[in-house]
Amino acid sequence: MKTGRWLGAMLLLLGTGLGVVHLRTEQSRCAARILSSETERLRLRSELWAYQTGVARLRSPGAVRDRLARLEAQSRSGAGVEVSDASPGMTLTSR
Repeated sequence: MKTGRWLGAMLLLLGTGLGVVHLRTEQSRCAARILSSETERLRLRSELWAYQTGVARLRSPGAVRDRLARLEAQSRSGAGVEVSDASPGMTLTSR
């Protein structure tokens, strides 16, 4: 009778140990996914900030005046219109 109890207790401890190892493994995987997601969020936030800054520069009165002057000068000369600013992804090209 004592052998059955001892065997049952050992199986219970073994199952508990395996369960703890499994939970710890999943916890580590989740932590890695969270870190990866946070890194991606920060990268996207930085990219968004750069685009917002670029749009703000393009909308500033001085930049609008400069682009308008360049467009008028190019249209008078009969050349194609090409306006490009240093902001990423912000180009206007027409020929």
